[in-house]
Amino acid sequence: MVRSIERSIDVLNLLVPPGRAMTLSQLSRELGAPKSTVLTIVRTLAGRGFLAYDAEPRTYRLGPALTRFGARAQAVDLRGLAKPHLEALAAETKETAFLAVVDGGEVFYTCKIDSPQPVQYLAQVGVRRPLHCTASGKIGLAYMSDADVRAYIARTRLRRYTANTITKPARLRAELAEIRRRGYAVNRGEFFPELFGIGAPVRDPAGVVIASANLGGPLFRLNRQTGAFARAVVASANAVSAEVRRVGGHVHISD
Repeated sequence: MVRSIERSIDVLNLLVPPGRAMTLSQLSRELGAPKSTVLTIVRTLAGRGFLAYDAEPRTYRLGPALTRFGARAQAVDLRGLAKPHLEALAAETKETAFLAVVDGGEVFYTCKIDSPQPVQYLAQVGVRRPLHCTASGKIGLAYMSDADVRAYIARTRLRRYTANTITKPARLRAELAEIRRRGYAVNRGEFFPELFGIGAPVRDPAGVVIASANLGGPLFRLNRQTGAFARAVVASANAVSAEVRRVGGHVHISD
């Protein structure tokens, strides 16, 4: 088993130089191994995408799976880029700050900085929430295609969670248009009756929304500070977006 792994690595190393492609005979000769042994190795690697086989010259070259692995290895975790800015946001507002990402028909929290106050928004990293009644979720919906928004509405029927939940499609669409206009979303007790949320989009270098920076806390502290909180969240989201641009958009997102 170990010998097979070593030979598989040797095959990949032989094909590392740009544009390098080799026949089975050439690989066998370079490795000093029987063709039958090398054939088993290259077929396995090709089957997993690590090699590509060109039938006309009968040669093997590196496959697309290695490109994906290389891009992943060079990518920076978005949480690491966002954390200092979320810490600053939480320190400035004294509320809970978090990074959220849309996954399918839900949004999940991937990084969180707790409020220092005794009454605070509590949620664990990895927790999932609906889209239509959370600030982070509405950011996701606001920048989806019309077709994806229609599909979400049809699938969820905009389930009511509190008296403040938006359950009418027309009202939700108007809310999403307003979010795009002003650049942030607000949730006023729409998922939990006594909690608020404010979210703003985090974008990649092409302007595509990939996440949101958010603030959450008890609803009684929102009304007198909505404007200040919104400005702070937008500034935080913009700062994270700048970090993403700095690394050329090479980020990965994990829960």
